[in-house]
Amino acid sequence: MQNVIKAFSDEQASSLTGLSKHQLRHWDKIGFFQPAMAHANRSVALSRVYSFSDLVELQVLRTLRNDHKCSLQHLKGVKKKLEEIGEQRWSNTILYVLDKRVVVYDEETDQLEDILSSQRVLKIPLRIVKADMRDRIKELWVRPEELVGSFQQKRNVVHNATVISGTRVPVSTIRDFIDEGYSDIEIIAEFPTIAIADVIAVREEIAA
Repeated sequence: MQNVIKAFSDEQASSLTGLSKHQLRHWDKIGFFQPAMAHANRSVALSRVYSFSDLVELQVLRTLRNDHKCSLQHLKGVKKKLEEIGEQRWSNTILYVLDKRVVVYDEETDQLEDILSSQRVLKIPLRIVKADMRDRIKELWVRPEELVGSFQQKRNVVHNATVISGTRVPVSTIRDFIDEGYSDIEIIAEFPTIAIADVIAVREEIAA
């Protein structure tokens, strides 16, 4: 999927990562994991906005914390290490869970940062997590058929402007693209959450 949506609310992040909204907000509050695009005032609407990279990291941390009971203190060090590795090298990194501790293996250097015992080791290939997250995002944005080609107003969305139903894309924005001479295909390339039927509906509204 070339056009990956880059901004996600805490509700969407919860749905995609398997973490509860309470856990996400708690991690934010204690400084363990703060959204990449968070508003300084967390009391305002949509103040926590997560990036795609956030979601990938959160899914890994959720597995380590919730499924394998690694301590938050230990995971703080793990998180710092992952940040040092950088997103580009995440795809070449495998995490191992050993006795509630994480061991990092780098395929490029063939080095382990910790000594493994004979205990069973769980591997979490991050490239698989990343691909899985992309699939989850696709599922999140599958719109009910009855919403395609219709408009709605939604609270906290672009000052209550009329949007394409089931999305956050303002009808006025699509109208601007049409006025600029964009084709239907070009418009949905810019807004992957909408369908050609939505663009046609806007064109019909303009012509009415």
